Amino acid sequence: MCWFGEFMKNKKVFSKGVSSSIATKIRSFWATHPFLKRAEGQAAVTDALFFLTIISVVSVLLFTSAMSYGKGLMESSTEYYENTFTVSALKTLYAVAVPLEPDKYDILDSNYNDNLFTVLKKDYFISSVNAAADPAQEAMLDINTQKKLMESLKKIMAPLDKSKNYLFYINIPEDVSGKQKMIFVGLVTFRDKYDSYTGPNPKTTYLCGPNPGKPSTLALDDIQLYLKKHSLGQRFAEGRLSLLVKSGVDDKLIIAHTGLISWTASPDFDPNDNPYDEKIGELLNERCCKYVDVSDAIDCSSVSQPD
Repeated sequence: MCWFGEFMKNKKVFSKGVSSSIATKIRSFWATHPFLKRAEGQAAVTDALFFLTIISVVSVLLFTSAMSYGKGLMESSTEYYENTFTVSALKTLYAVAVPLEPDKYDILDSNYNDNLFTVLKKDYFISSVNAAADPAQEAMLDINTQKKLMESLKKIMAPLDKSKNYLFYINIPEDVSGKQKMIFVGLVTFRDKYDSYTGPNPKTTYLCGPNPGKPSTLALDDIQLYLKKHSLGQRFAEGRLSLLVKSGVDDKLIIAHTGLISWTASPDFDPNDNPYDEKIGELLNERCCKYVDVSDAIDCSSVSQPD
């Protein structure tokens, strides 16, 4: 058996030598062949390009994510503070005082003041008593009361006056006759082509009663369509208001809804952009009284439409 062991030992040595020789020749072939050298270089460049692409994509994603986070945070903060301001403005309107004299609108100029909504409730109750006695009449707020309301609101909204238009309404979902009734709509907006005023004040205040000179106010549907068009940066706050009205020989307590809506101001109505802007401009002219400065007389006349 010795010869077999010696044979196997020599066979292993021979095989190892052959394998080592083959491996050396393969390495030499890979190292010296021109085509394979070029392929190896191309592979290295391709790997580098893939790596560079991955790094670029990751960098862009990280940058976009960081920018989006900052923008989203800013938009969320703006929305939060504007919502908070709108709700606070409506709460403040409930607590503000106004002069009792009909021709005064600043409490510093008056010796007799009272809460705005107390004055409003008293005014509407007296009007409802007159309407109950004469069916031809309609319960409505006095035009000076409407102006006091809007002047108070304008002072509250002054911090956003240069960037926001706003609208305040008082709506009775169900009056003594069981019907929905809009008893007040006030709008402060940048002047449009329907306004001939040329003074420095860029905004007009509309009092959309109903008023003695303008018995038809804007309908709730008109307001909703108008607000659909002007929805950029829109903020909304809603409240409740109890009103005592005369119903026959009895007094009845009804609940009205109040709403304050603000939106990012646009410079004017553009009928070419949206035909409804022309319609709302005509409705404001037809159904609303207006003024620009607090010292101005309230204008309830309708003017001819511009070309």
